[in-house]
Amino acid sequence: MIRAVFFDVDNTLYDFEAVRRYGLKIALQYLYERLPNTRGRLTLQHLIELREQVAEETENSRLDLVEIRTESFRRALAMCGYEDDLAPELTRIYADHRFRSARPYEGALVALRHLRGRYVLGVISNANTPLECLGLEDYFEHQLYAEDVGLVKPDPRVFELAMSRVPCRPEDFVYVGDSVEFDVMGAMNAGARTIWFNPQDTAYPDGLARPDFEIADLAEVAGIVEKIV
Repeated sequence: MIRAVFFDVDNTLYDFEAVRRYGLKIALQYLYERLPNTRGRLTLQHLIELREQVAEETENSRLDLVEIRTESFRRALAMCGYEDDLAPELTRIYADHRFRSARPYEGALVALRHLRGRYVLGVISNANTPLECLGLEDYFEHQLYAEDVGLVKPDPRVFELAMSRVPCRPEDFVYVGDSVEFDVMGAMNAGARTIWFNPQDTAYPDGLARPDFEIADLAEVAGIVEKIV
């Protein structure tokens, strides 16, 4: 019998990409106003790519997500020949504005309203999105963020930690997420039931074990969970 349903956060409960782009647009506009010569030389795509580059280079370091974002802004300024350390200010502006556009997916609300009170609910996230910014904090009994617990998906130990907090057996635990690598494979390697959230109808990678279920709308989660025996 299923006892717990845990979710990924970014791009599962809400559209993280849209929120990220909104915050970066505000930060970029501020930069254009402070340093007009950056207009046309730095774009939204530059900022996105630099952030991913820094994250990849520092994967095994102790940099947190705020430091990674700040370093990416610092590199963006250096690309334009500026040594002015506006990077911390740009990070603050980005952080202050990005969640103003955040809204949970309608399907997420449908699922959570149905699941609440019937199952133990929680989130496991490698990111740092506060549930309060989405208005979802009251739905979840457990919140496991990588920076807090020191474990990063797809490490199966973070899923095992979640199970221990419920507590429940792996076969009584369902995990829902959009990433094949971090969510599906991570939870599967911990013995959990898996639901892959795939709203874009992306092809599943060849050669990998498939999730127990695949959905395009989170509203489907409640019906699936109730049918698992």
